[in-house]
Parts: sequence; structure tokens; C-alpha cells
Amino acid sequence: MASSSGLLLKVVMWSTIFLSFTTATTSNSSSDQASSEAQALLKWKANFFFEEYELSSWNTSKTSSPCKWFGITCNKKGSITAISLSHMFLYGKLDDFSFSSFPNLARLSLTGNGLHGAIPAHIGALSKLTHLNLSWNDLHGKLPLALANLPQIVELDISFNYRIGELYPRLFTNWTKLTSLQLQSTGLSGSIPSEIGNLINLVQLDLSDNKLSGSIPLTLGDLSSLTTLFLHSNQLKSSIPSEVANLKNLVQLDLSYNNLIGPIPLAIGNCSNLVQLNLSYNNLIGPIPLAIGNCNNLVQLDLNYNNLRGPIPHAIGNCNNLVQLGLSNNFLSGPIPPAIGNCSNLVQLRLSNNFLSGPIPSAIGNCSNLSTLFLSFNTLSGPIPSTIGNCSNLSTLYLSNNNLSGPIPPAIGNCGNLVELGLSNNFLSGPIPYAIGNCSNLSTLDLSNNTLSGAIPPAIVSCSNLINLDLSINTLSGAIPPAIVSCSNLVQLGLSNNNLTGPIPPSLGNCSHLTTLSLSVNQLSGSIPPEIWSSTNLVELNLEDNNFSGQLPQGICKLGSLVQFTAGNNRFTGPILKSLTNCTYLHTIQLQGNLFVDNITEAYGVHPYLSHIDLSYNRFYGKLSPDLGKCLSLTSLQIQGNDISGVIPHELGQLIQLYQLDFSSNQLVGEIPLEIGSLLYLLHLDLSRNKLSGPIPEELGNCNSLKYLSLSNNYLIGKIPSQLDFIQENLNLSHNNLSGSIPFSIIYIISVDLSYNDLEGPIPYNLAAGYHGPKIFSHNKGLCGEVKGFPSCFPSPTSTGRTKKGHKVMISVIVSLCSTVFLACVIVSFLLFSRRKMRNTQIELRKRKNGDLLSIWNYDGMIAYEDIIKSTEDFDIKYCIGTGGYGSVYRAELPTGKTVALKKLNGLEGENPAYQKSFKTEICVLTEIRHRNIVKLHGFCSHQRCMFLVYEYMERGSLFCVLRNEIEAAELDWIKRVNIIKGVAHALSYMHHDCTPPIIHRDISSSNVLLDSELQAYVSDFGTARLLDPDSSNQTILVGTYGYIAPELAYSMIVTEKNDVYSFGVVTLETLMGRHPGDLLSSLSSSVGKTIMLKDVLDPRLSPPTDQLVAQDVVSVVMMALACLRSDPRSRPTMECVSREIVASRRPFPQPFHAISLGQLRELQM
Repeated sequence: MASSSGLLLKVVMWSTIFLSFTTATTSNSSSDQASSEAQALLKWKANFFFEEYELSSWNTSKTSSPCKWFGITCNKKGSITAISLSHMFLYGKLDDFSFSSFPNLARLSLTGNGLHGAIPAHIGALSKLTHLNLSWNDLHGKLPLALANLPQIVELDISFNYRIGELYPRLFTNWTKLTSLQLQSTGLSGSIPSEIGNLINLVQLDLSDNKLSGSIPLTLGDLSSLTTLFLHSNQLKSSIPSEVANLKNLVQLDLSYNNLIGPIPLAIGNCSNLVQLNLSYNNLIGPIPLAIGNCNNLVQLDLNYNNLRGPIPHAIGNCNNLVQLGLSNNFLSGPIPPAIGNCSNLVQLRLSNNFLSGPIPSAIGNCSNLSTLFLSFNTLSGPIPSTIGNCSNLSTLYLSNNNLSGPIPPAIGNCGNLVELGLSNNFLSGPIPYAIGNCSNLSTLDLSNNTLSGAIPPAIVSCSNLINLDLSINTLSGAIPPAIVSCSNLVQLGLSNNNLTGPIPPSLGNCSHLTTLSLSVNQLSGSIPPEIWSSTNLVELNLEDNNFSGQLPQGICKLGSLVQFTAGNNRFTGPILKSLTNCTYLHTIQLQGNLFVDNITEAYGVHPYLSHIDLSYNRFYGKLSPDLGKCLSLTSLQIQGNDISGVIPHELGQLIQLYQLDFSSNQLVGEIPLEIGSLLYLLHLDLSRNKLSGPIPEELGNCNSLKYLSLSNNYLIGKIPSQLDFIQENLNLSHNNLSGSIPFSIIYIISVDLSYNDLEGPIPYNLAAGYHGPKIFSHNKGLCGEVKGFPSCFPSPTSTGRTKKGHKVMISVIVSLCSTVFLACVIVSFLLFSRRKMRNTQIELRKRKNGDLLSIWNYDGMIAYEDIIKSTEDFDIKYCIGTGGYGSVYRAELPTGKTVALKKLNGLEGENPAYQKSFKTEICVLTEIRHRNIVKLHGFCSHQRCMFLVYEYMERGSLFCVLRNEIEAAELDWIKRVNIIKGVAHALSYMHHDCTPPIIHRDISSSNVLLDSELQAYVSDFGTARLLDPDSSNQTILVGTYGYIAPELAYSMIVTEKNDVYSFGVVTLETLMGRHPGDLLSSLSSSVGKTIMLKDVLDPRLSPPTDQLVAQDVVSVVMMALACLRSDPRSRPTMECVSREIVASRRPFPQPFHAISLGQLRELQM
């Protein structure tokens, strides 16, 4: 017994010793681990900058255990399991963080700090990590593959960092427990790996706001637990996979702002738990599927900015939980379904910019919670339903740009919360209802461009919060209510184009915020109250076409804020000009048709922004100031119908943007300054009815855009310059003292008047046989020709009315001429006869080689067919510089030293009737037209076995080749590119509108735009050109270059000038982009195209334009190109309009250049 007790005592003793040892060992181990983790944290802390005092607890002098430090959580053994340092303003890198020192770390949150650098690979040592949040930092670099070594990860958030790179497929192999993956706004690129389908427990996936491209992987359909899928704001380009319909737990689906194509999957209705569905800003096509009605939990449905077609399905009414419904900017048609009234929870309804028709359903009144309703830019008709008054929560209502008719319902006054009301551009009639005054919160009221009548209701002044009030273009009558001053917040007031009478109420001057006041085209009278000028913020004041009288005050621009001042066609008197000298920001000044009396000599200072001046038909006197030449932004200068004297200052030649100059009906003297020839964009020049003398300067021939030139009723002398051949429409040189003959170069001008001069010699046949009557040549010295009332230049001996002296002179001339010709013939015949034997062999050989060739039109009297053969060594391939639409192009240097280009059909092509027709078409076109920007034909040879054209050689080749040469493209700066576009526009405008019949090119492309040594543009290759016959259908086969052909030619073979307009739009974008626009053309009308920034499509080989004027030029040209590319040819501008607008004043854009999108430019009217 004692032995047993002793044994038991020994066992207990040794057990106690062993347990004590084990406990001590474990304690020591835990202590060592805690110490190691503490040291790792302190080492990391020493390598980053921080501001928060909380980290002062990280100090071993206060406590040896890190478990009591701020942001640290430990397990029972004292090992760190969680680190949470969110929003602590830590600045440093993760490289110095010893991840391997924390074997038990399960949660790491460092969100909202200033961490930078890459995520280190040794983060993979955290094998027990379940939650990792590194969002809202400055991390960059690719995601390390070591992240795949975190098999326990449940939530991973690295969102809102920079340049993370691509997603490696291997990352998705071990994350089987992952429920939340957030990588939005990290600069991800490349495609979404299909291996993402391995994350079978994923509930939330957010890859939005990146640069992901490619398609949406089908394997996403395997993520059956997914409730949130955000892929918006990427560059995905594919259809929406039908497998998405397998995600039956999906609550939020956002695929907006991508390049998605194809239809909305019909099975989308299987996602019956969807609350948010956003597919906006894509290129989706087809109808809205009926199955969308199965998603009756939907709160937000956004399909804006796509290419959806067909009707709005009635099943949409099943989604009675909808709060937001957006279907705007599509091609939806048909009526608005009355079932929309079932969506009684709707707060926002956007259906604008479609083709919806029919009436606005009265059931819309059931949506009593509506705050935003956009139905503008459709073809809705009928009245505005009175039930709209049930929507008492409405704050924004836009029904503009429809065909709505009838009165504005008084029930609109029930919408007392309205802030914006737009009913413009309809056919609404009747008075403005008094109940509008109940909408006291209105800030914008736009009722313009209707047929509203009656007086402006006094109740409108109850809308004291109004900022923008536009009632223009109606038939409103009566006076402007003086109580309008109650709208003291008014910024814009538009009352123009009505029948308003009476004076301007002085109280308007109390609207101190007013920037725009437009009262033009009314019957207002009286003087302008001085209180108006106290509105110090006034930028735009339009008073033209009224019955105003009296003098304008001298302090119009006390603070210099006025930008546009139009007061034309009134009865204003007295001086005015000096009061405008302080208007340093003035852009437009129009005072025409008044009774102003003032000295114009010192009237203007330097106005750097001044674009339009119209002082015509007043009583201004004095001399033109040279300072006008410092207004470098001037595009239109009109001072006709005054009493201006002195000379035309030569400084006007500095106004290189000028397109209209009219000094007619004044007392100007001296010669026409040569510097006017520097105005290359000038379209209209009228100096008639003055006292100008001297010759017509040849330099006017440099104004190659000129369409109208009138120098009549002056004292001009000398000859008519042959350089005036570029004038397109009107040339009036009558009532001068011009002498010499009529130059043949002006025969293509549409309207000419040369009467009352001292001209002599033959009247050019084209002028004589054209539409010009004999009166345009009357009262000259000795003109002759085939014009009624004028003698023939070669009269018969029996002609009456000739004196004997005249007979003798004529006979002497004829005899002398005949003798000279006869003698020359004898000499030439002798020389030819003496050389015939020498050349017979060569001629026979050449005939056997080329056939019986026709003669070629001589070039400068020096070129012959033999010179062509010799200079090209019989069209050797080494002289070939390109190929055209139906032949090859050769470079030939002639014996004279001049270089020409030859377009030659090959032998087989010459036997093809179609090619022969194209060849003859080009000859026909080029011999009939003459324009600075159209390639010049020098001659041709037309024979079945050898057919070629001789035309002007262009040193720089085609625009296509220049844009694709890195060195040459860099030489094409923005100014040169804009000038190239202008040249092509002027050429096409001439062909379409100044030729009879009009000529359609049908193959405008960058390959058919040639550039000379100075990079001026010339349109070439007229082999497919078509003369429009107004009496035929103008049907044709499809011709042109792929990528430039107008889309309507795919289904219609009717040739119109709008086909060329489209092609011109493509060439314009190609010139500015440096490459063919390609897919951009199809995306312009889509949601994606509208978000593309202008700066992102311009040629990256050039720096973005920094000069404001150049930038405005580029913006204007792109805006014009987008108008030319409209899908409906009827909505495209004419080339005449393009040509005019392209040289008109630059349009200042309200946003900086880098912030302008193609969508904004496309929505603007050209």
C-alpha cells in the first residue's frame, strides 16, 4: 500500500514538472511570436509618414504586447489576427511590411490612405487571410500572382487605385471561398478571364470604371450566387450573353458605358429579382423584350443612349415598382403605352430623343410621384393632357420639339413644385394661362416657338425665382408688364419675334443679374430707359427691328461687359460710336438702318474679340481708322450707305478671317489697296458707288473664295484682270472707265455686268451664248460678238451701217492677216517636206505601236504627243506614281522643264466601254469646270488603244499618303489640315451649286484629294462624276471607295449631292484623326460615341491645339463634319452651307477644349 502511494506521488510530481515545463515553453513561444509581430509593426511604422496621434500607442516602452495598440486585434494566444488602419493618412509602401511575421492574420484593412508602389509578392504569405481591403490608395503595378496563395480569402477590395494592369487567369483558381471582389477604378486592362466562372460563391463582383475590353465571358452565367454585377464604364465590345439569364439571384446589373452590341437577351425576364438594370450608353439594337415585364421588382431601368427600335412594350406596366425609367436617345417608335400609368411609383421618366408618336396618354397623371418627365424631341401630337396637373411633385417637365397643339392646360398650375418647364417648338396656341403663376418655384420657363397669343399674364411675376424666361417666336401682344421686376433673379429674358408694343419698362434695369435681353422683332417704341444700362452683367442686348427712337447713352459699356449689341432697323439718332470704345469684349455690333450721326474716324479702339460690325445705312461720316486692322477677329464689316470719305486703309489686309466686306455707297477715294488680296476667306466684297480710282488690283485673284465682287459706279481704269476667274456668282464692274478686252477667264461667272465702260474687242462666246442679256455689255467703246445689238467681229462685205473707211480698214487687216498666214504655211510646208523622209520611219514604227493616234491639246504651245512618249519612255513603270479609279498615273518632265501628271488607261481598259465612258466623263467634267481647288486639266489624248489625261502635277501626292507618312503627317499642323478641309469644301460647293447642271463627284476620298508643294488641296479623279439631270431619276450603279460611300446608297441608287456631303464628312474626320475614322462612324449615333472626347480622336502625332483660335477652328470643323455624317441625307447641310460656315466666325465653345465630347458637338446645329 505504501509502495503504491509512493508510486502515485512520483507520477503526480513528474506530471506537474512536465506541465510546468510545457506551459513555460508555450508561454515563451507566444511571447516570442508577439514580440516578433510587434517588431515587424514598428519596423513598418518607421518607414511611412503618418499624422494620426493614435499610432503613438505603437510603442514597446509603454506595453510589450501589440494587442493593446491602436487598430490591432489579437487571438487568445496574443497573436495578431486583424489590422485595421483605415483612413489614417498613412503615406508609404507595402514593401517594408513583413507579411510573413503575421501567420494568423485574417483581416487587413488599409483603405483610404496614401499607400503607393506595387502590391508586394510576399503578401501571399498570409495564408489565413479572409478579408483584404487596400482600396482608395495610390497603388499601381500588376496584381501579384501570389494573391492566388490566399485560399481562405472571402472579401477582396483593391478598388480606387491606379494602373493595376491585367487580370491573370491563375488568380481565380484558389479563391473558391470568395464572396466579394471589388476592383473598380483601378485601370484594369485586357479582357475578363473566363476562369472567373470558378468563383462559384461570389455574391458581389465590381470591375467597373476600368479599361477592360473584349467580350463578357459566358462563364459569368455559372456564378449562380451573384447578386451584384457591375461592369459599367469599360470598353467591352460584344453582345450580352444569354447566360446572364442564369443569374436568378441577381439584384443589380450595370453594363452601361461600354460598346456592347446586339439585342437585349430575351431571357432577361428570368432575372425576376432584378432591382437595378442599367444598359445605357451602348450600341444595343433590336426591340425592348416583352419579358422585361417579368422583372416586376425593378426599381431602376435605364436603356438610354442605344439604338433600340420598335415600340415601348405594354408589359412595362407590369413593373409597378419602377422609380426610374430611362429610354431616351434611341429609335423607339409608336405611341407611349397607357400602361405606363400603372407605374405609379415612377419618379423619373425619360423618353426624349426618339420617334414616339401619338398623344401623351392621360394615364400619365396616375404617376403622381413623378418629379422628372422628359418627352422632348419626338413627334408626339395632340394636346397636353390636363391630368398632368395630378403630378403635383413634378420639378422638371420638358415636352419641347414635338407636334403638340392646343392650349397649355391651366392644370399645369397644380404642379407647384415645378422648377423647369420646357414646351418650346410645338404648335401650342391660346393664351399663357394665369395659373402658371402658381408655379412659384420656376427657374426656367421656355414657351418659345409656338403660336401663343394674348398678353403676357401679370401672374407670371409671381414666379420670382425665374432665371430663364423665353417667350420668343409667338404672337404675344400688349406691353411688357412692369412688374417683371419682381423676377429679380432673371438672367435670360427672351421676348423677341412677337407683337409686343409700348416702351421698355424702366424697372427691367433692376434685374441686376440679367445677362441676355432679347426684345427684337416686335413693335416696341420709345427710348431705351437709362436704367437698362445699370444692369452691369448685361452681355447680350438685342433690340433690332422695333420702333425705338431717341439717343443711346454714352455709358453703354460702363463696365465693359457687353458682348453682343444689336439695335438695327429702328429710329435711333445722335452719336453712338465713342460709347462703344469701352466694350472691350464686344463680339457683335449691329446698328444698321437707323439715323445715327457720328464721326467714325476715332470711333474704335482695339477690340480683340469683335467679329461682326454692321453700321450700314446711317449718317456716319469721317475717315476709316487704320485701327480697324487690329480687330483681328473680324469676319464681317459692313459700313455701306453712309458718308464715309478718305481712302480704304491698307491695314484691312490684316483681317485674315474676314468673309464679308461692304463699303458701298460712300465717298471713298483713292485706289483699292493691294492688301485686300490677302483676305483668302473673303466671300463678299462690295466697294461700289464710291469715288475709287486706279486699276483693279490683280491681287484680288488671291481671294479664291470670292463669290460676289461689285466695284461698279467708281472711276476705275485699266484692264479687267484675268485673275478674277475664281469669282463664282456675281461680278459687277459697270459704270467705270475700264478699257481693253474682256478676259476669257471670267466666262464661268454666273452673273456679270460690264456695262458703261470703255471695253473693246470680242465678247467671249460663253458670255455671249449664256444667260447674260445684251445690257450687261451696253455703253462700251467697241465690243463686238454674237450678241443682239452688237456688230459681228467679222462682218460680211454687205453689212450695213459701215463707212467706207471701216471697209478699207477691215479689208486691210484681213489681207495682211491672210498674207502672213499664207507665207507661214509655205515656210512650214517646205520644212516639213525636207524632213519627211527622216521621220517617216519613226512615225511608222510609232503607229504600229500605238495605233492611229489623235492629236493632243498643246500645253503652253510646247507639248506634243512625242514629248509625252519620250519623257515617260513610252510609259515605263519607273515613272508610275500611283493608280486611279480606272488607270495608272505617271510623272512626266517635259522639255520645257515643267512637270505634269499623266493618267493613262491600260490597253485592256481602253477597250472596255465602261472605262472609256469614265475617261470621257473626266474629260467632260474637267473641261467644263474651273476652280482653284480642282485639279487643272492641260490636255488629253483619246484613242481606243492609248487614252490619257495631262493635268497639273501635285508634288506632295494624295492626302491619303501624306497622312500615313509619319514625317509628312507631322508637317500637317492643325492650321494646314483645316485649310485642306476648307479647300475641299469650296471645290464641292462650286461643283454642286455653281455648275449647271450640278456635278456630283461620287468618289470623294483622301486618295482623291491631292496636295501641291504648299499643301493646298485639289479635288481629283472625276471618272465617276455624274451630272445631275433635273428631268430624270438620276439612278445609277453603286460606285465610290469603300468607307466613304453614303449609307443610303446601300438601299437607294438615287444620286444626290448629299452623297458627296457624307463622303466629305468622312474625309474631314480622317484629316483631323490622321487615319480613317472606321468604327467611329457607326458609333457616332450611339451612346458610346456621344461620350467620346474630341481630344481622344485627334491625330496623336500632333499636340492638341493650344491657340484658342486654332482650337475653335478644329471644334467648328469637327462639328461641321458630324453634321455631314448624319444618317438621314435630308438633315445633312449642303456644301454651299458648309463652305460658307467653314470660313465664317469661329464659334466660341463654353467648355475648354479638353472637355468637349463628340456628343456635345453632334447635338449642336450647324
